Amino acid sequence: MAFHQELNIALILRNSVSLRHWLASLEWPFTTWSSSLQAVVVLALAGALFIWLCASLATRSTASMALPAHIQLQKASLRPMWAVGAIILGSVLGALVGARYGLSFYAVSLVGALGVLLALAVVDAATGFLPDALTLPLLWLGVTLSWLDISGVSLHQSVGGVIFGYGFLWLLGLGFFCFRAKEGMGHGDFKLTAALGAWVGYGVVPLVLLLACLIALLAAFAFHCVKRRAWADATEAMGRSFPLLGQTFPFGPYLVVSGAGALLVF
Repeated sequence: MAFHQELNIALILRNSVSLRHWLASLEWPFTTWSSSLQAVVVLALAGALFIWLCASLATRSTASMALPAHIQLQKASLRPMWAVGAIILGSVLGALVGARYGLSFYAVSLVGALGVLLALAVVDAATGFLPDALTLPLLWLGVTLSWLDISGVSLHQSVGGVIFGYGFLWLLGLGFFCFRAKEGMGHGDFKLTAALGAWVGYGVVPLVLLLACLIALLAAFAFHCVKRRAWADATEAMGRSFPLLGQTFPFGPYLVVSGAGALLVF
């Protein structure tokens, strides 16, 4: 009996040591929280300024779109509200980054990445296009920070995130094209997912995609509930039936929301 008890104790100790070794070997992409009031204030101000600047540039770049006059007037009246909202959002995000990472080069880079993500969301929502001038620098910045060992994501994880983020959606789009003989997703979404993968690593990319899909489904359902009556009247007036699910939606804003959440949490 004593021999079996000693054997059980030895097995438990061995398993606990193996578990601790496995947990220590994991490369978590986050660091310990750093509560520095100076870092919070500085990055809150920097976030408010930079995200307001990115939002302003994005809205001005889409202002030349051919839209009806009443929509242009509505956009002009809402522009001060957008500016105030961008400043508040930037200050909150900057304060969160400062509270978590302190006043560091990675924290400043992360605030810049969040500003670029906001600009991408605005541009994609307005035009359905994700410009390479924003997605590619975001991708290379994430890889560079990993290569310099500045971020909490290793170079192996970062490059794997780029490959998985782009390759998975590319294969999915290829399958849709073979099945429906038309493009189901733009290549800008591939590059944005690859850029997010460079920042969060290949282990978090599936979670980012899943969360983005869930947010998109909830948004489509909400749009369907709100616009159902107007949509039915329009299709009835045309004498044809156009299902809502057959319409296209920009996927970039949902990727931005999911990716920004992953950057702040993981």
